[in-house]
Amino acid sequence: MAEIEVGALSLRLEAHAFNSLAEMMQEAVARLAVYSAAKSQSQFTTSVKNVH
Repeated sequence: MAEIEVGALSLRLEAHAFNSLAEMMQEAVARLAVYSAAKSQSQFTTSVKNVH
């Protein structure tokens, strides 16, 4: 059993549940990075097309 507090959120989970949570958070971070990169690329492409 382990406990983690983030602001007002407190989680008390078994160790394997924390491992699952960590994996889900790592996947979310990776997805956000891909989304951010795609958004930046899209904005760059749009700005380049607008330059004459």
